[in-house]
Amino acid sequence: MEEIRNLENVSFDKIFKAFSEAFNTYEVQINEDEFRNMLTRRSYSPKHSFAIFINKQIVSFILNGIGEYNNIKTAYDTGTGTISEYRGRRYTKKLFEYSLLHLKKDNIQQYLLEVLKHNTKALNIYKNLGLKINREFAYFIKEIDEINISEKNKLDEYSIKEIEYSIIQEEFNKSDMLHSWQNNHQAISRNLKDFIFLELKSKDTHIGYSILEPKTGDISQLYIKKEYRRLGLGSKLLKATIQQNNYPSIKVINIDTRSVDIIEFLNANHIQESGKQYEMLMAL
Repeated sequence: MEEIRNLENVSFDKIFKAFSEAFNTYEVQINEDEFRNMLTRRSYSPKHSFAIFINKQIVSFILNGIGEYNNIKTAYDTGTGTISEYRGRRYTKKLFEYSLLHLKKDNIQQYLLEVLKHNTKALNIYKNLGLKINREFAYFIKEIDEINISEKNKLDEYSIKEIEYSIIQEEFNKSDMLHSWQNNHQAISRNLKDFIFLELKSKDTHIGYSILEPKTGDISQLYIKKEYRRLGLGSKLLKATIQQNNYPSIKVINIDTRSVDIIEFLNANHIQESGKQYEMLMAL
């Protein structure tokens, strides 16, 4: 018998088991620590997350994070999946509609998610549910030993050192990078201890910074001020950032495809695009 309920009293182990089974064919797999970190960073709320249970086992789920996006109270789809033997039963639609009823009761004003561009089946489901494409993201995944960093440098006097987030927080919020849910200020602030922050300076002038999550290889930000770009300094910062990494690969996720500078920079350092996804949004 099917039962839908929220995940307030469901163990992490049971949720992770269902998540792993639902995504066991995906190119990138994550372990328990990475999954736990992902939930924290994306502001997972058990009260606002729901699953379909059969014989007390999760067969389909929607994990929602709650926060603000563009100063609007927002629910974010941290992960939606159905284990293979229960697909084709329209569980995603059922869970999504059930979820919206409860989110609206708590005055959530919009719903946000990301979907792989090539996953046309999921994309059509979300379109039919009323979500609209808001923007397009590119993502980059590369093994460390395959990265070939450019060594050009047109500015000799520079330094890179580890800093506190507070030093770059104001600039982070004002940069020309268009941050996604998982890379914005709120997401970084939820678990500062998991990140390393590096600052690039020339003499006493601040030039740029990077933000790395070393246990997952996720480079959340790598930013150089416009007037210092194409001088080889970004490559120096990238190299220093990778040296702090504890993972066999790096990931640069959810780069707005309008951010041409960073995309060209990654390509120049032989970090090619791995794929694209859409950010989708719906007012509640």
